[in-house]
Amino acid sequence: MEVKTLDRQLLDEIARTYPEEGGTPDYWGTLINRAHVMRYFSLSFHRNRELVKNVVQLGRDKKILDAGISYGFADITLKEIYGFDITGLELQENIGIYCQLPIAHGIEVIAGQLGKEPCPVPDGSFDIVILSEVLEHLRISPMTALREIHRILKPGGYLILTTPNTARLSNLAKLLLGRNIIEAFPDDDSGLEHITDKISHIREYTMSELKQLIKRAGYRIVRAKYSIAQDRLPPRERLGRKKLARLALLPVCAVVPRFRSLLFIVGQRSG
Repeated sequence: MEVKTLDRQLLDEIARTYPEEGGTPDYWGTLINRAHVMRYFSLSFHRNRELVKNVVQLGRDKKILDAGISYGFADITLKEIYGFDITGLELQENIGIYCQLPIAHGIEVIAGQLGKEPCPVPDGSFDIVILSEVLEHLRISPMTALREIHRILKPGGYLILTTPNTARLSNLAKLLLGRNIIEAFPDDDSGLEHITDKISHIREYTMSELKQLIKRAGYRIVRAKYSIAQDRLPPRERLGRKKLARLALLPVCAVVPRFRSLLFIVGQRSG
């Protein structure tokens, strides 16, 4: 099967799997329906292509854990096109909401909360751990999560990590305009265990501090680059002011990579 054929198939599967209206709310209260999942597919398209390319470059005989698998689009491509042995890790309450497609494609998804409890796998179980768009959501020290991943990687195994670049050009532009780049607290925190329960990105990182974190956690940096989270608009999305402003930033980011929106790092377990 070709990758483009699988992409079309996944869009059909999203349409069949998720309801057109309503949907089940996730732990942030977002209704997970057809439009939401298709939008996520489009917005994560470029990043998923980068993930797949970097995994394939490490060799085809690798056993992979995707910590925070969510909808699993990249994982499905890696399994169906390239034959990788993949396991997903996801919060128990999220599995039934997010993980229907990877499970339908034969990917095992196990329940666990990275960093809050030991990952339910033995030491040295995987050749590659993917940690994509997870680090910014953690309400624990990133070192706790990175060291737990170090435990479950085989010696010489690889961590592939992506997370937003807090020094991206769009953030710098907001600061110059006097706008706060940190998410606002909700007006009503009643019923919440902690006010950050309704905050999506708890902490974002710069490239320099992320590289230092990864080195301190016991990894050698194999590859570190600035990337663009998306290189096109979602299908049928209107060109409003925000969309036009986002497109206007792309030429600058092409010339000055450190202004790009995504940090992409491949680290190798030392020892």
